[in-house]
Amino acid sequence: WGLTDISRKLCVDDIGEEKEKIDVMVRCQVECKTFVGPQQKDQETDVHYSCTNEAEFNWRFVYSRVQITKGVNLDCFLHFSLWERYAVG
Repeated sequence: WGLTDISRKLCVDDIGEEKEKIDVMVRCQVECKTFVGPQQKDQETDVHYSCTNEAEFNWRFVYSRVQITKGVNLDCFLHFSLWERYAVG
């Protein structure tokens, strides 16, 4: 899957100018009281290096074993965030 129109406005170098290329990754967090799978609730992709405007990832997030009860609304949310790898570590 891919991302387009990535803004680099907050990605600045040591003198405060916008970087031409950045290394990015995506983080995903599941918020679900009925998730009982073995996976971490917080997961992240591999790094897409030298991103200018678009990024592609060969990655998937897996959250298995969400317990479902017939007649009860499923109250689960996925939160996605894009990170500059340099800022993360």
